[in-house]
Amino acid sequence: MLCGQTPPEAFATATGFAPAEGAAAVALDRRAGPWRLVAGVRLGDAGHETHFIDPATLRTALEGLWEALPDPDLIICHATGTAAGDAYELAGLSHGPWHAAPRITCKPWIGHTLGASGVVELTAALHSPARHLWKLSLGFGGHLIAVACQRE
Repeated sequence: MLCGQTPPEAFATATGFAPAEGAAAVALDRRAGPWRLVAGVRLGDAGHETHFIDPATLRTALEGLWEALPDPDLIICHATGTAAGDAYELAGLSHGPWHAAPRITCKPWIGHTLGASGVVELTAALHSPARHLWKLSLGFGGHLIAVACQRE
């Protein structure tokens, strides 16, 4: 699944939301396996319909991931390519003990696959050499989901 439009650019110069199609499925749990789910964080920010307002929402999620699995080898960013979303996410990622962790943005290649982009990005990252990874997903209506996974 590749983005058929002009690919969105995230964090550098926000070029906007690019809808695309894609699907993935991942089954992770706390039991031993190739990958183990270490933590999941679910939070909300009802400050705006399409973007996050309260910096504490993302900060709380990142602190929860840090407590469960510190020093990630890789953070898979949500990185929509929208000015407000990118500024919010980049501010949270840049301030905390996780600030130097390597980051990857997938939407320049896959676009925004609506409900599936988070799991598509996580699936790709599970094939990376990382041993400890975090995945962030920020959705319309202020839904924030983040997971920490560890390669066994």
